Amino acid sequence: MVPPMSHAERNVLLGVLFFATALCAAQWVFARQSAGIPPPDKDPFVGTWKPNTDKSRPKLSAREARTKWIESREGAERIFRLEGRSESSRTLCDGEPHTEGDPVITAAPPGKDYVVCRYVTPNRIEGETGTVIRDSGRPFFSGSIDYWTLEISPDGQQMSVTHFKDKPRIKVAMIWVLDRVQGP
Repeated sequence: MVPPMSHAERNVLLGVLFFATALCAAQWVFARQSAGIPPPDKDPFVGTWKPNTDKSRPKLSAREARTKWIESREGAERIFRLEGRSESSRTLCDGEPHTEGDPVITAAPPGKDYVVCRYVTPNRIEGETGTVIRDSGRPFFSGSIDYWTLEISPDGQQMSVTHFKDKPRIKVAMIWVLDRVQGP
């Protein structure tokens, strides 16, 4: 049997627990800040982009070649939409998986229902999209997974959207190169 704690011992224990909790919270905040998510007004992805048909592979369809991409930010969330369409996609690129219905993802790509992405640097985002199957309420990932990167050129005037066939991001499946039409 454990002897009862004195009032002073209980206060010391509560102080240690409070300190440990505060330390964990500070580490979590620091980790999120150091994840490379730039402030919305300095995010190089924000702007309007048009496809560069000469640099994109495979050759873009006529419809793809006419489509402008519009990237914006609301707080830490990335908002993406295609010109002429009312629906948009919201994603939080914090390195955590977000599924359809999660408050920070409003639309996953067709046939996919989760997104994981993170800013590797302010000019590069790596991500994946896939399918979630739920077992007794717990999600697990299944099916084919799409691995991709978004990268802004050093001069900020081009964005490359590269899809890969493999997780190490070596075998390129397709690359869209987009030219900046309008900046942030």
